[in-house]
Amino acid sequence: MTNVNPADRCLQTAKPTAIALGVPLFVEPGIQEWYSNVKAGTGLHPRPVSAQELVPYFDIIDPKWTPTFLVTRKGESVPDLYRRGEEFLKAFIARVDQAGSHERVLLVSHAATVITLAQALLGNKEVGRTLRVGCCTLSTFKRKDGGDQHALIGDETWEAIGELARGDFLPNGIERDWGMVDIELKDGVVIDDDGVPGTENEVDVVPGPQDWGQSTSNIARM
Repeated sequence: MTNVNPADRCLQTAKPTAIALGVPLFVEPGIQEWYSNVKAGTGLHPRPVSAQELVPYFDIIDPKWTPTFLVTRKGESVPDLYRRGEEFLKAFIARVDQAGSHERVLLVSHAATVITLAQALLGNKEVGRTLRVGCCTLSTFKRKDGGDQHALIGDETWEAIGELARGDFLPNGIERDWGMVDIELKDGVVIDDDGVPGTENEVDVVPGPQDWGQSTSNIARM
């Protein structure tokens, strides 16, 4: 099972793996890239492209997958980003557990989101402070044998297999790695971004866990 950030470059990265495994790609906006808060009066951040809109460009996408989680287009503070990682994983893991048909899941996203997911799974804030994620690097996690069967995330439930964000399989090794220490600050505060011109009067999504059975038209209307 392969769930992918709706950005083109994540889909391009995930496509060869999905083809090799003979599985479809599921577009999951809950793991979309991170945008800092928008400046007041400048509109909203770009909306994630829906699975239906992406199918003509990536025919390996299965558009029947509906979003597990939606992210506000108003941007996120760093604490909000970490909170999103936790809330998304709780909803997503519960969804996959309920389906009961997937032994392994691959999530493909950008560095900031990957870092927050790793921290949430392991329940270790040091991961968020120190982990650097390069292009196409891989982190592997497994549920602990005899771990807490009721906790969906945290160190009582999950453990890392090998090195986080490893790149030893890449021809050129780790490239363009990024960590939270690289966030651009002004006077110790994350710099706000401008919204997309023309979006000032658009209505934001209702962020957070979604009804898994609803139509992905919810994204198309954003």
